[in-house]
Amino acid sequence: MPTIKPSAYLRNNYNEVSEFCHSKMEPVFITKNGYGDLAVMSVIDRGGFPLKLFLVG
Repeated sequence: MPTIKPSAYLRNNYNEVSEFCHSKMEPVFITKNGYGDLAVMSVIDRGGFPLKLFLVG
């Protein structure tokens, strides 16, 4: 089941969200005003995901 948190939770608990993403290797979905806005994930656990995205896209 996906982990979904409001934007205020990310702002107030950044270290906890970061630790979760690193340890569980899962993204955390962030909502803004009740609607999906962002997906936060560990770059290290994803094997350099942004570089792959840059090369493909």
